[in-house]
Amino acid sequence: MAQNFFVVYTPLLHGLVSTTLIQEAFSKRNMKARLWIPMQRIIKKRYNTDIEVQVPLFPNYVLVETEFISGMEQEMELALLELKAGYFLKYPGMDTPAIITPEEIKRIEEIESKEVEETQKEDTYTPVEIGTYVEVVTSPLMGLKGIVVESSKDTVTIETFVFGRSAPVEVPISVLARSTPAPSLQSKNVL
Repeated sequence: MAQNFFVVYTPLLHGLVSTTLIQEAFSKRNMKARLWIPMQRIIKKRYNTDIEVQVPLFPNYVLVETEFISGMEQEMELALLELKAGYFLKYPGMDTPAIITPEEIKRIEEIESKEVEETQKEDTYTPVEIGTYVEVVTSPLMGLKGIVVESSKDTVTIETFVFGRSAPVEVPISVLARSTPAPSLQSKNVL
């Protein structure tokens, strides 16, 4: 059997706490697992100095690379739920965790390897209304589309489709453009 990537959704991602709990669940079952929280490096200018900060690319999601013995998936799911560490993402109608394709992993690695330079904050950004369909037009997340679910003075959280399901991603307003969903999405009212 080959190792695959799976995604654990952690409703309360508090730094290393969730990764510790997930690792504990695998260790108790003598299973090897590599955990990965994709991070985005952002260079911020503060007082004429560049400061690098890292933020999760997909808050509340931990990628797990492991190999499941047939039938072990449900036992791991129960272990994660018991520890309140989260649960595996699954495709609709499936009982087993969704396998993340190598193409998706490669795209995430490419995004993670790029630095984003924070744009100068300006008071001239027009707030983006919740429910607006937008597209990221610059930055490593270029091409990502979604619906605005939260908006502040200079950032928005968009609900987009990653890992075979809907997920929130926070981006600066400066990298967005208003867009329209594809006709198939408009009729279904989903991303």
